Amino acid sequence: MNWHRIRTIIKKDIREITSNPSVLLPMIMVPLLLCVFIPSFLLFLAFRLDLSMLTGVDLIQRLIPVYDIPAALSSVNEKASYIFLNYTFVPFFMIIPVMMASIIAANSVVGEKERKTLETLLYTPVTNREFLTAKLLSSFIPALLLAWVSFGLFFLVTNVMSLFLKGLFIVQAWIWLPSILLLAPSVSLLGLSVTLFVSLKSKSFMEAQQLSALVVLPLIALIGIQITGVVVFKPFYVVILSAVILLISYLAIGKLDPRFSREKIISTL
Repeated sequence: MNWHRIRTIIKKDIREITSNPSVLLPMIMVPLLLCVFIPSFLLFLAFRLDLSMLTGVDLIQRLIPVYDIPAALSSVNEKASYIFLNYTFVPFFMIIPVMMASIIAANSVVGEKERKTLETLLYTPVTNREFLTAKLLSSFIPALLLAWVSFGLFFLVTNVMSLFLKGLFIVQAWIWLPSILLLAPSVSLLGLSVTLFVSLKSKSFMEAQQLSALVVLPLIALIGIQITGVVVFKPFYVVILSAVILLISYLAIGKLDPRFSREKIISTL
């Protein structure tokens, strides 16, 4: 593969991302909402107001004996907050890379169709594998970096706030290590492979977005079953889940190249 061509496509796609408000705005607003505003609000409710005001806290209280909670967290408020911010919040951070990778990938393929620039790219000497590799990397790298930056903001804001309110760090569970380093890249690749497959066949950005959004539904369901206690998050389980999703992603990406047809794509332009 010609990596100079791949880098050129990646740079072009990233320039288009940063200059497109419909892509850039969700990349800013979604992480801020999920990683800063929501946890800060819930942490304030848990530490400053009555615990019963938090919807679903009664369910989280039932999970207290299941998780390994630091001894420094003594009250029910603190224990429930610890479980929520360290375990229940894990799927939220999987939603971020999936959504971002899907938005970027849909824009880089279907967006090019709408801008009438994809046909020109397909007529260049870029091979199918170089094209797909460039599109994968131009979506995967920004999405993963954004997930890591989002976690950094989440870790900083929640711990500074809990230190100010209660004199302790609330986000400290080891589950975050495999979740951010292994699970986030795995689900991002899975969402990306689905989005690219859909985008190659879609005629509009909105159509690709709507279909690829289905990948987020299992993550939302995971939040619900974790709160009810059906699933108990442990670092080992996260590693196993990451390996399974990575294998599925690898197989899905492997299906892209054989199904990539320049003639069919050009016929849909």
